[in-house]
Amino acid sequence: MENLGLLKLIKLLFNSKPSECKQIELLSSKYLPFKNFKFMMWCGKIIYRKDKENIVLRYLNTFYGEKSKRHE
Repeated sequence: MENLGLLKLIKLLFNSKPSECKQIELLSSKYLPFKNFKFMMWCGKIIYRKDKENIVLRYLNTFYGEKSKRHE
């Protein structure tokens, strides 16, 4: 899990293809996603706020968390 800035997020959009994504990666960020969201999916990555790390990790181990991973 690494820290993610806006420029890196934009770079991911243009440098990755959906067919290249074999496994979901977790990335933490200071500012993204906005406060009302637990996480967001972006180019095979789950991006979450650092202060919500425990909530996201617990959620991803549930049935709906697994379903969210398959969605991406």
